Amino acid sequence: MEYERSKKSILKWILLCIILGAAAYGLIYYLYFYKTNSKEGIGNTDWKTYRNEEYGFEFKYPSYFDYSFADLPTKGYLEIRGNRPEWLIVSAKSQSINGFEYINHSGAFSFRYDTDSQVWIPDQEGVSQNFAPQMIIVENGLVYHYIRTGDGPTTTHKAFIPHPNKNMVIEVTVSYNMSYTECAQPCPEEKPYSNDNTLSEIISTFKFVK
Repeated sequence: MEYERSKKSILKWILLCIILGAAAYGLIYYLYFYKTNSKEGIGNTDWKTYRNEEYGFEFKYPSYFDYSFADLPTKGYLEIRGNRPEWLIVSAKSQSINGFEYINHSGAFSFRYDTDSQVWIPDQEGVSQNFAPQMIIVENGLVYHYIRTGDGPTTTHKAFIPHPNKNMVIEVTVSYNMSYTECAQPCPEEKPYSNDNTLSEIISTFKFVK
C-alpha cells in the first residue's frame, strides 16, 4: 500500500515537471522568436516612410532596413537593406500591367498578364497557375499581384502594383536568407527580422499620391 502511494507521488511529480517544462519552453519561444520577429515589424511602429514625388507613391517600411544603395530617380530602382541578410527592393517598370511579364528563373518559364481575362498566361504548355502571381485587393482598394518564390535558403516575396495614372508597374520585393536554420551554432548568418508577413505589411501602407 505504501509502495503504491509512493509510486503515485513520483508519477505526479514527473507529470508536474513535464507541464512546467512545456510552459517554460512556450514562454522562451514567445519571448525570443515571436518578439524578435514582431518588435519592429508588426503594427507599423518604428517604421520609416519612403515617398517618391516623380512616380507618385509612398509606403512605410520597417526601420531595420536602414540604408539605400540606389534611388528610383537615378537608377530606376530603390534598394534598402539592413545589417542582416534581408533586402527590400522597389522598381518602377515603364510598362502597362497588360502584357507585363513575370519570369520564374528557377523554373525557366514566364507568365504575361492579360487584363481582358485577368489571367496570367504561361509562355509554355503544362505550367500550372499555381506558379503564377495571384491578384490581391487590400482594404484601401489597392490592387496588386503577389508571388512567393524560394531559391535554396533565400525566400522572396514580390508584389506587382499597377499605377492608376501612369503606364507603369511598381514592383516591390522582400527577400531574406534563412540559412541560419541549417548551420551549427553559433551561426555566422544572423536571423533576419523579415518573415512571410513583411511584404503584406509594407503593401498595407502603400498608396499612390498626387
